[in-house]
Amino acid sequence: IILSVAISSDGTMIAAVNGEGEVLIWEAVNNRFQKKLTLKADNYSDVAFIPGGSELLTASDTIKIWHLDEDQYILKQTLDQVHKF
Repeated sequence: IILSVAISSDGTMIAAVNGEGEVLIWEAVNNRFQKKLTLKADNYSDVAFIPGGSELLTASDTIKIWHLDEDQYILKQTLDQVHKF
């Protein structure tokens, strides 16, 4: 089951969140699979590219910003922390 889909601002990448806690990323032009980010500790429901295409935002009870070149998140905030802003 696909829960959310995002397309990068330049149209070159597609990301999808599935019901198994994974984010799957493809090249849009040739439909070539690029990588999978496994997120089983969180039940992600949404995904969005940050303009520029090298960073991805995932959301559940936490919001994470991922640096795609390094396959790791660079920022993690809980919803309670976000609401304080």
